[in-house]
Amino acid sequence: MAGKLNKEQFVPTNSHYFKISWIQKLKVYKTQTHYFVVGSNYAESKFRLLKIKRTDPYELIIIDDGVDYTVRQVNDILEALLGSTGGPLLGKTNKKYIPKYTGYGIIGFVRFVEGYYLILVTKQSKVADIGGNLVYKIEDTSMIYIPNNNAKISQPDEWRYLKAFQTVDLSSNFYYSFSYDLTNNLQHNMLMLQSCNSEANGNGDVERDIAVESDGSTGESWVYVSENELAAMKVKDEKRSKDFTEAKHAQKKRFAVGFTPCDRFLWNKYLLEPLEFECVSDLWNIKIIHGHIGQTCINVYGKPIYITLIGRRSCRYAGTRFMKRGCNINGDVANEVETEQIVHCASATSLHHTQFTSYVQHRGSVPVHWSQDISASVVPAKPPIVLSLDNPFSQATAHHFQAMMQRYGSPIMVLNLVRKREKRFRESVLGQEFKVAVDYLNQFLSSEQQIKFFAFDMAHQSRKNSNVLARLAELAILSLQATGIFQSKPLLFKSSLDEDARWRQLGGQFIQGFRIQTGVLRTNCVDCLDRTNSAQFVAGKSALAYQLFSLGVLSEPNLNFDTDVTRLYEEMFDQHGDIIALQYGGSQLVHTIQTYRRTIAPWASHSRDIVTTLSRYYSNTFSDADKQAAINLFLGIFKPFPSQDPLWDLSTDYYLHNQDIDVLKSFSVHNYLQWWLPEVIASLPLPMDTILNLRSHNVTHRDGQCHVSRKQLTQHCEECSDWFSNFHRVEELTSFDECLGFQMTNTLNSCIANGYSDLSPFAVRGENWQHLKHERLQPDSTTSQSSLDVSSNESSDSDENVPDVKRASLNNDVQNETQTSLTPWLKPPTLEEFSPQSMYGIDIEHATSAQDEKTYRRYVDYEELLADQGPYVNDMANTDIKLTPVDPQSMLIYVDSVSHNYHVDTEFYRDYVCQFSLD
Repeated sequence: MAGKLNKEQFVPTNSHYFKISWIQKLKVYKTQTHYFVVGSNYAESKFRLLKIKRTDPYELIIIDDGVDYTVRQVNDILEALLGSTGGPLLGKTNKKYIPKYTGYGIIGFVRFVEGYYLILVTKQSKVADIGGNLVYKIEDTSMIYIPNNNAKISQPDEWRYLKAFQTVDLSSNFYYSFSYDLTNNLQHNMLMLQSCNSEANGNGDVERDIAVESDGSTGESWVYVSENELAAMKVKDEKRSKDFTEAKHAQKKRFAVGFTPCDRFLWNKYLLEPLEFECVSDLWNIKIIHGHIGQTCINVYGKPIYITLIGRRSCRYAGTRFMKRGCNINGDVANEVETEQIVHCASATSLHHTQFTSYVQHRGSVPVHWSQDISASVVPAKPPIVLSLDNPFSQATAHHFQAMMQRYGSPIMVLNLVRKREKRFRESVLGQEFKVAVDYLNQFLSSEQQIKFFAFDMAHQSRKNSNVLARLAELAILSLQATGIFQSKPLLFKSSLDEDARWRQLGGQFIQGFRIQTGVLRTNCVDCLDRTNSAQFVAGKSALAYQLFSLGVLSEPNLNFDTDVTRLYEEMFDQHGDIIALQYGGSQLVHTIQTYRRTIAPWASHSRDIVTTLSRYYSNTFSDADKQAAINLFLGIFKPFPSQDPLWDLSTDYYLHNQDIDVLKSFSVHNYLQWWLPEVIASLPLPMDTILNLRSHNVTHRDGQCHVSRKQLTQHCEECSDWFSNFHRVEELTSFDECLGFQMTNTLNSCIANGYSDLSPFAVRGENWQHLKHERLQPDSTTSQSSLDVSSNESSDSDENVPDVKRASLNNDVQNETQTSLTPWLKPPTLEEFSPQSMYGIDIEHATSAQDEKTYRRYVDYEELLADQGPYVNDMANTDIKLTPVDPQSMLIYVDSVSHNYHVDTEFYRDYVCQFSLD
C-alpha cells in the first residue's frame, strides 16, 4: 500500500483494557453510629474506605472519600475510629480489629418501610474464564440492617416485605465479574474495546468502518509490512527510520475502558440507584445477571478449546410461568433469554492475543397480548389461551421487533414452534395471531429488512416419528447464512476457510477488523422451554461447527451427533434448559433433547415426565404468586410506601408492568405505517446500539479526556487495567484444586474413562455411547455384535437417512476396533474367575466340614476371651488356652495360593506395558 507511513501505524503507543473493579475483598466494621466498609484488592495491599451512617432511620448517607490507603494507613484509621467509640469493642487481636462481616462485593441497597439494608456477597465460586476475565457465581449473601436501635422506627409490615424480598434466592444462578461486562455480549464488548484501541493509535475511523465493502475489506485497517520492506524504507528515508525507532521504544500507556451495562439484563439496577445518587465510585458495586453460565473444555490433542454458554434472563416483564405471558405494552416479552455461546482457544489467556468466536440466539414468549388462567383448567398445565387485547396495528409487537433490531440488527429470523394442527384450537390461535402481526409489520419494510417467519409444528412432527432435528438443522443453516457469527480474527486461516463453499455463504458484516453477527434467530413455543431448548440446541450445534472450523480444528463446518464434543455440548444445553425451566416454570424440562433425538425409549422417560409435569403444576398453582411478588419487589417494579396498599393486597400486578395503558397516546398518525424509528432502519443491517456506542467512545477519546464519567474511558491506577495480575493472582497462595481449568469438564477425561484409543473429540464413537461402552466390556465378539444390533435399532435422528450399507460398515468398524483393542489377557474378568473353586480349590456347593466349623468357633472364642481380659493380657504365653493346630488340608491350600505364580498375571502386566510403549 502506497502512502506516507507514520510510527503509530506500526507500533501502538496506547493500550486499552476492560476496567477492573480492583475492590474485590470487603470487611465491614460496626460501631454505634457508623458502618465502616474497608475494601481492598485481592493481595490486600491497597485499600479504600466507605462510611455509612446509622443514625438516620430513613435516609441513606454514604461517604466515599475516593482516597487509596496503604495497610498502615488503614490500620491507623481503624484504630482511631473503632478505638475511640464508647462501649465494649467488637474484638481485638494483635491490634487488629475483627470485622462484623466479610464479603466480595456490594449488590446494592434496598428499603421497604423502615431503614435501608446493605446486600453483601459473602461467598462466591468461579464458573468461567473469558480471556483472562473470571466469572463468579454468587453462593451466599447477607442483608445488613443499617439504622441502629436508637434510630429504628418499627413498622408492622417490615418483616413481611423482608421475607418476600428474600424469596428471590441470590445464591441460585446469579453471576458477576470484576473485569467483564456480562450484561452485553462478546461482540459488543470487543467492538467497544477495539474502537478505543484504533482511535488511540491513530488508525480508527468509525464512519469509514461502518461503510464496509461487500467483500469485507476494511481498507487501511489491514496493513502488514515485512522486515525486508521496513529495512528498505529505513535506507530510503532516514527520518522515517528515526520515527519508527522512537515509536518502538515509546512507553505504552494503559487505559481502562468501562462501558455502560445493558439495563435489560442488569438485575440489580434498582438496588444500585442509592449508590449512584450518593456519587459512590462504581469500584464498590458489582453488576449481576440472572440465568445460567456454564463452561467446558474440548481437548484437541493437547490444545484446549473452551466452550462457554451464557444465558441472560431479561429483567423486563420478568416473572413466573402463568403470571407472565405474552408481552406488555412496551413490547417486553415474558421468559426472554439471550443465549450466547463463546468458543475460543485457551492456549493464550489474553483476550487480545487469541481468537474468539461467538453466536447469539434469542428466546421469548409470543409478542402479543395473551394470558392463561390456571384456575380455569381441570387438566394440569393446560389452561385455555386467551387473547386479552385486540390490536389491529400490532403496536406491542412492533415495539418488540424494533428493540430487537436496535440491539441485534437485521435480519430477524423467527422460528415459531407452536402447534398448527389441534383437535381443539389452543396453541394454533396463538400462532395465527403471531403470523398476522408479523405480516402486517413486514409490509412497511424492504425485502432485506423484513422479519423472516418460519412456522414448524415440532410436536406434530415428533408424533409422526419424523426426523425433527434434521428439519431444524436445515432451518439453523439457513439462519446462519443470513446472520453469520462473530469472529475476532477473521484473517486467521482465511485462505483455507474460503475454500469451503458453505463458509463463503456465511452472513455477517466486517467492522473494526472483526466479522460480526448481524441479526439473530428468535425461537419460541408456548412456554419457550422444552421445544425451544431443543431447537436452540440444534441451531447452536450448527453454529458450533462453524466456530470450530474458523479456529482451524475442523476440516469442514459439520459436526456428527455421535462425537464427544457434541455429547458434551448436549449435556451443557440440557443443563442450561433445566435451569431456565426451573426459573420460569418451577421444574426441569419435561421433554429433553434426547426425547426428540429418540436415543431413549419413550417408556424409559415416561415416569420422569409425569413427575416433572406434576411438580411444575404444583409450583404454578401454589407458589408462583409469591415468587412473582418477590420479583416485583426485587426489581423495584413495586416500591412500598406506608401510605399505599401493601404488596400482598394487590389482586393483580398488570398495572405495575403496564403503567401507561393508553397505547394510542404514544403513537402519532404515522406510527401505524412507520412503526420503526428512522435511525434504527438507517443503521441496518448493523445494530444501532453498537454504532451509537462506537461513536460516543470515539468522540470521548478525540477530546483527549481521560478522567471522564466512570461509564466511559478512564485512566486509573495499575489495578484497573492489569488483567494479568487480576487473573493469575501472582501474590496469592493458591492450589491446583482451586484452579478453574482443573475443575472444568474435559473431553480427554471422558475418553480415558471410557477406554477409547482415539482421543480426538471429533471421532465418531457410535450411535450411542452407552451401548459402545457396554460393547467394550463384553468378552467375546458375539455379545458385542448383539449390542451393536440393539443400538442400531435405537438410532439417533442424525442417522435416520443413512443407508443400511453405510450403517453396517460403521458397525463392522466399531466391532473390529473392539476386538483389536482388547487382547485375550486384557479381557474384563468374570465372576467365574474369582470363584472359590478357581481361587482356593473349594467347591462352594459342598457343605463346610464339621472340623472347619469347630476350628473357626475356637478362633472366635479366643478373640472374645482376649476382649474380656482387657489390657491385663500382655502376652500370648500367659493364657491357658490351648490352640488347636491348623488343619493340614487348609494349610496346603493356603501355601499353594501364596507360592503359586499365576501365568495370567505376568501376561496381563506385559500387555499392559506394551500398550503404552513408544515403539
